[in-house]
Amino acid sequence: MTKKNNNCKTCSKERITGLKGYCRSCYSTFLKKKEKEKKQKEQKAKRTEKKKEQSSIKIGSIQRIINNIIRLNVSPSDVCITCNQPFNNVCKLNAGHCFVAGKTSTRFYLRNIYPQCSCCNLKQHKDGNVGMYLILQQKYGTEFMQKLYKMSNVPYKFNTTELKEIRDKSIETITELNKTDDFVIRRQITDMFITWQESTEWFKNIEHLI
Repeated sequence: MTKKNNNCKTCSKERITGLKGYCRSCYSTFLKKKEKEKKQKEQKAKRTEKKKEQSSIKIGSIQRIINNIIRLNVSPSDVCITCNQPFNNVCKLNAGHCFVAGKTSTRFYLRNIYPQCSCCNLKQHKDGNVGMYLILQQKYGTEFMQKLYKMSNVPYKFNTTELKEIRDKSIETITELNKTDDFVIRRQITDMFITWQESTEWFKNIEHLI
């Protein structure tokens, strides 16, 4: 009759009953390994979830929502900010940036985006934004435009939380805008959105980096 092997499955020490075939020392090592593997699995799951969340919050989709806020503020009598002409089937309504959308720090800031016809918007991308800059300088003053210019040159990268915050607040604002056809009220709602933007941590961080 073969004698039963009572040795630990890892070393030559005697195994302890109830410790899955290990001695006390090796069982402790086994538990630590299992705990490490569990933490690694949890960390991997968190990374995967974070990537899913990041992929669901696209910069372009947020920009389209922001641009829609601009469009919802345009009344039938409004005209292009740069050429002062009505919008039409050739020169359509666009949301034009004074400092281009590629300037990430100011791409969502509503004081940098205005109703502009597609013809002027295209020309602006080719020739620069001097026309809009001068118009806004008359409206807001030199000091504000210099600040906006400096903000636009801050290489700011929005994190996932900030992007989600901007997206959710923008959607909430559009919902409110769609509740009324009164453009005075719509502009009041939009001014509240701008005030919110200027109160956020990300906006203050950009100002701090000027």
